[in-house]
Formats: sequence, C-alpha cells, structure tokens
Amino acid sequence: MENRMKNIAIGLGAFTLITFGLGKFFDSRCASSCIGEAFAANTKDGLNFKGLEDLHIFVGDDDKDRRGGKTIHISNSDSGDSLGGDENNPLRKKEPLTESFTGKGLKDIEINSYVTDWKITESADDQIRFVFTGYLPPKEWTVIESVGELKLEVTKKGPLQGEIQLPKGFAGELEFTNITGNINVEKLALADSFEVTSVSGDLTLMAAPTKELSINTVSGDVKLEPGILNKALAIDYNSVSGDLNATLKSGIKKFEANSVSGDVNFKAARTVAFNFEMEGVSASFEGLPSSTKTDEGFGHRGATGSFGEGPKGELTFNSVSGDFNLKPAE
Repeated sequence: MENRMKNIAIGLGAFTLITFGLGKFFDSRCASSCIGEAFAANTKDGLNFKGLEDLHIFVGDDDKDRRGGKTIHISNSDSGDSLGGDENNPLRKKEPLTESFTGKGLKDIEINSYVTDWKITESADDQIRFVFTGYLPPKEWTVIESVGELKLEVTKKGPLQGEIQLPKGFAGELEFTNITGNINVEKLALADSFEVTSVSGDLTLMAAPTKELSINTVSGDVKLEPGILNKALAIDYNSVSGDLNATLKSGIKKFEANSVSGDVNFKAARTVAFNFEMEGVSASFEGLPSSTKTDEGFGHRGATGSFGEGPKGELTFNSVSGDFNLKPAE
C-alpha cells in the first residue's frame, strides 16, 4: 500500500511538472495566456463556456510583447478596444484596393493582423502587393519600409479579406501573426522560412518554404496539403488544442511537435522514412510500426522507433492529452 501511494505521488508530481512546463512553453509563444486567448476567441465565436461568457479580447496599442508586437489582454467587461471585424458594417468597401511596393532586395516581410482572412500567392513580377477587400474608407493599415525589410501593420478592425502577392523569386523570410482570421497559403515564391502565429484562425498550406516552417497556434487547425514538403525542410509545430493534418509523400529533415490537447494526424507514403521519439501524459500513439519500443507508467507514455526504409528524418512529439495518428497514404 505504501509503495502504491508513493507511485501515485510520483505520478501526480510528474503530471504537474509536465503540465506547467508545457503551459509556460506555450505562453512564451502567446502575448499573454494561450489558454485565456483560446477561451476568449471561442467565446467571441459564440461558444458558451459557463462563467466565461463575458470574456473579451482587446489589444493595447501601446503595450509591447517580447518580440515588439501588440499585446493581447483578457477583459471581463466590454471595452472600446474589443476586437471585432464588424463584417455587417455597410461602410465597408467591396471593390479591391491594391497597394504595391518594390520587392528588389527584399529579405524580410513581417505581417501583423487581427481579424482579416488572408491568402498568400505569388506576384507575376518583382513587386509585392497587398490586395484588400471589405475595408473601411480610412486606411486600416500601415506599411513600414526599410533596407531589405517590409512590415505591414493592420488595425484590429481591419479589412475582412487580404491577399499578399510575394515578389517572384522572393527567397527571404516571411513572418505572419494573425489572431482570428484564417490563412490560406497558395504559393511562397522561394521563401527560405515561414513563421506563422495564430490564436484561433485555421491555416492551410498548399506550398511550403525551402528550409524552415514554424507554426504556433492556440485553437486553430492546420492542414498541410500532399506533396508540398521536401527533404530539406525542418518543421516546428506548437499547439494548445488545434489539430494538424498532413500527408507526407516525401521525407522531411525534421518535424518537432508540441501539443497540450491537439492531435497530430500523419498520412505517410511508403517512400517516407523517419526516426521518431514520442512522450505524453495521457496521449495515445496510433499506427506505429510493430517494432516500436514503448514505455508506460503512471502519468507517462513514451514510444521510440523508426518508420520506412532509406535515409531518415527526425520526428518528435510531446503532448499532454493530444494523440498522434499515423496512417498509410493512399
């Protein structure tokens, strides 16, 4: 009995450490509390959480987070700064408005947005273009240009839709922050890296960068379309409750996923090969090869092994209660 109580105490201690550790990990990637932001975003969308119905997000214009961006706060009362797209506002213009800038020598593009749904495409020339629809007459965005850099800041009541046309041949870095809007990536030119941070918007990628893809989300779902990944690509994925769905038709260099309760679903072709290491509290690991080595204890599950034949990439998965699912690609 004494040993059993000791094991339970050790297990609860481990669970607490892992939970708080992941909480700090994710909060370091959110402006305030990731969980709080997720609750606020979902409440705004009409879901009913008992005791949380009056939560609102508002963005302090003067507050700066560790990366120099706007800080998200959680408020339990209405505020003039409440986030909202007011899509039914009759003053919003439906005709597209385009702003163009030179892409020559451009190495870094940074986008900060709130409620806008975005599409990322490729320009037919060396110009970078922003195309807005559903915008209010006063311009709700500013563009800051410097040598090799371009930064777009969109207000919290910004356009309903936006399109970014990347300069043809753009081979730099693209950093994207969006709170509730969805992002659809159709083309990334030749971008080396793409970093996207989102609270509740979904992300769909039909194109990938050449070297690094970093995704940080609270409750938004992520979809990687088949055939876009490459053997030189390293993926860093961090989520609280959003799910990732991906089809791997070719190997990747590295995939690292950290999740609280979101699932990671992989469909892998027979030509894909990787070594894997997985850790979780109550997570499950489905579809792994029969040769997988497992380690289970109270408040802990682990799995290590390899998948496929030939040169292998590296895959790691760390979760509290999110599941990892591996299925053969059709």
